[in-house]
Amino acid sequence: MREDGTRRITWYPITGGYLQHVEGALDTVRGAYLHNGSWSTNKHDLAALPKPNIDFKETAYGLWQRGDKSHADMSEAPIYTYFIMPAGFLRLGADAGGGDTQKIQSFYLPVDDGHCARFEVTFQTGGSGGGPGGGRPPHDGELKYPKASDDFGRNYDGVDSISGIPPTPRGYFRAQDTMATETQGFPVVDRTTEHLGAHDFILTAMRMMILMGISDVRNGLDPKHVIRDPQENGIVCIRGEDPLEFFRAEREALGVG
Repeated sequence: MREDGTRRITWYPITGGYLQHVEGALDTVRGAYLHNGSWSTNKHDLAALPKPNIDFKETAYGLWQRGDKSHADMSEAPIYTYFIMPAGFLRLGADAGGGDTQKIQSFYLPVDDGHCARFEVTFQTGGSGGGPGGGRPPHDGELKYPKASDDFGRNYDGVDSISGIPPTPRGYFRAQDTMATETQGFPVVDRTTEHLGAHDFILTAMRMMILMGISDVRNGLDPKHVIRDPQENGIVCIRGEDPLEFFRAEREALGVG
């Protein structure tokens, strides 16, 4: 709705069940590992840092999550992410330069058991004004990123990253995320062989929410975030309960210093 920034709309056809990609989006801790350059030296610095603190709570639409800056990938302000039942994701934080507020809204549309499409809208305050992509039409953002047929652009001998995929330019971030998700298994990852870590509780909470939704449908009930009252089914601006979150997201719109 806001027109005081730049909006970009893209879509990505990707391999793997939709839930794998939603889980990858919610796993904010991955950034310091998957997207880190100079890995041979940075991994030692990373191991010596305090572990990040992750808070989350259930909401009417899904889950709210906040990560602090005690991790190398965190900015000076916390990063807020949301799971929007049944297949939505929103990330709120500062841009790469630590300045303007940036929101990334994604929905993962299941195509079949082993494929989905990610529709993404990115909005950043400032820039050249609102409108889809600054006037550009929606496009297949995956076209410019290496896919599985190109081994996701991996070069273990020439690139010092945990994946062998360059962390820069920014376009390769998509290839890193896609690689980490698609190579888990096809058509659906075998979760009976996984080993969850200490920061995976947000994924466990999301899985439980989806399982509860499946149980509700089987019992003739509506799962979470099904809104049937037209008076309640309007445009909802998601804001967390953290005052800092509200401050970072709305200070420009409200003119508050």
